[in-house]
Amino acid sequence: MIDTMDKTQHEERRMAKAYAILSREDKPEQIDENTFKVLSQNGNWYYTQKKNGKSWTCDCPDHNKREIDCKHIFAVKFWMQFKDQLKIEDVEDAKPLNFQNCSKCGSHDIIKNGVRETKKGIKQRFACKDCGFTFILEDEFSGIFYDSEIVCKSMDLYFSGLSTRKVAFHLKQFYNTKVSHVTIYNWVKNFSQIINEYVEQFKPELSGVWHADETMIKVKNGGTKRGEGKYVWLWNVMDRETRFLITNLVSTKRGIKDARRVFRQAKEIGGKPDVMITDSLASYYKAFHKEFGRKKDSPRLIQNVGIQGRTNNNRIERYHGELKERTKVQRGGQDEETSETLLKGMKTYHNFVRPHSAHNGKTPAEAAGIDLGLGEKKWEELIRQSVKGRNGDKTLTKKVSENRSLDSFF
Repeated sequence: MIDTMDKTQHEERRMAKAYAILSREDKPEQIDENTFKVLSQNGNWYYTQKKNGKSWTCDCPDHNKREIDCKHIFAVKFWMQFKDQLKIEDVEDAKPLNFQNCSKCGSHDIIKNGVRETKKGIKQRFACKDCGFTFILEDEFSGIFYDSEIVCKSMDLYFSGLSTRKVAFHLKQFYNTKVSHVTIYNWVKNFSQIINEYVEQFKPELSGVWHADETMIKVKNGGTKRGEGKYVWLWNVMDRETRFLITNLVSTKRGIKDARRVFRQAKEIGGKPDVMITDSLASYYKAFHKEFGRKKDSPRLIQNVGIQGRTNNNRIERYHGELKERTKVQRGGQDEETSETLLKGMKTYHNFVRPHSAHNGKTPAEAAGIDLGLGEKKWEELIRQSVKGRNGDKTLTKKVSENRSLDSFF
């Protein structure tokens, strides 16, 4: 059986692989009401999935060995959900949020007045009983030709491990919506930057033990050949109890100055820990004492730890494994500045969107005392709050209406 601490990470990887299965031309085949077949990854044979009440079985080795929902079972579950969604035409989903009064005269005497068909779908229309003005309410996604659900689904799939091309294929297959993979990439990059700036204002309540580690990632260096690029260092600091990722940054080296930048940023966000746990990299020792001091009451540094043993760095090592799975799908390899924006987007996904099994379904941010009231649609609410915070409670309309895309937002 899989270790409880690893359950969420393993499950997320299987879910990402399930989406990859659904992005192929070969979809699950339904044999009867409770029996399905999914083509294997190498395309040589089919695995059979059977539903018995709420439980599922599959004859693939992964399910038989671990007795968990495998990628084939997840693929069938997602496929069934998408089929159901395509049958539903719910105008209520298009209702604007935060409706208050007439946008012309300010009257609160407003009634519904039919619907209007727009390029983003069917929208509720309102009429003012005082001045007779009819209107639909604009929101933070105004000026974008796609429904907010499409934008948020794209971001969620991307940070779950799909490439922008596979996300585009997924939207076409299951939402009948054609979106360029370049547009999806711009959504991810631009909205990540807005959200990153917004969430950085909140201070987490952390435990006294932090973990720090570094790993290599590949970025674009200006070359034009496929696969051309260079490696840089990604540094991360994570709180032990809440699993809150305190800071991450990219550097070309991993010297003392780079380690000091990491500790300085972590200190600005979370104050000082009681204990910092790192690997044996020499830069950590000098950088840590320069930033946190050497007095009796200064934080303590523990080095030379691995993933095994009583004192270990396994929490952040597991995050790096999860991170590398996602950085593989980044579009073409990015320059350092763009890579840092997307990596901070992954930090936001980890802290504010992805629930953690160790916290009974809460996100690390909620475990750290940051509850933004995001509800079930976390990406959508994060975007709405972030745009309002950045534009002084205004929408994106004025910024993007001229070119009708997010490309000109920044």
